[in-house]
Amino acid sequence: MKESTSVFDFLNQQPLYVVLTVALVVWLGIFSYLLRLEGRLKKLERRHSSSA
Repeated sequence: MKESTSVFDFLNQQPLYVVLTVALVVWLGIFSYLLRLEGRLKKLERRHSSSA
């Protein structure tokens, strides 16, 4: 239990790491969304080219 309070103490003393972590999570979310979107577009392009 003492370790978890020391992590919170560290984050309270170093707010830059909190900001960097949040920014990293946001960028990872955008990256994964774009990868999924690209996969869906490729699937639609293949379906469209095979029917045309």
